[in-house]
Amino acid sequence: MPMPRPRTPLSSTERSLRAIELHTRESRDEVGKLSMLAEEIRQHELMKQGRSRMRAFLYQIMLGIAFAVGTVFGLVLLSWVTLHYFQDSQMLRDIIERQLDIRNFNIERFREEAKEGSGFGRIPDLF
Repeated sequence: MPMPRPRTPLSSTERSLRAIELHTRESRDEVGKLSMLAEEIRQHELMKQGRSRMRAFLYQIMLGIAFAVGTVFGLVLLSWVTLHYFQDSQMLRDIIERQLDIRNFNIERFREEAKEGSGFGRIPDLF
């Protein structure tokens, strides 16, 4: 059985060349992976929509409609929850009554105030 030859130590130049070769190979692999990722992104549906102005416009319109429907649905749900779960709350009842009083538009009251001379510009007491 032959004896293995002892390895001769590498010179600093040879070590540097091997390190550069290893780094170059790793860099090539990374560039290949990045190229595949870039192609995958380019094939994505949103990127395809961005290439067409009409598709982009329709996409924005659909987003707006979805936002509007979601907002209305959320407000209806919030109103329903408030009505059904907080209807016995005295504080909420006071707030609602105060808001109704503020928004109560009674033309007769304005006519009476105009006749009395108290003026239209008077702001009613809110609290």
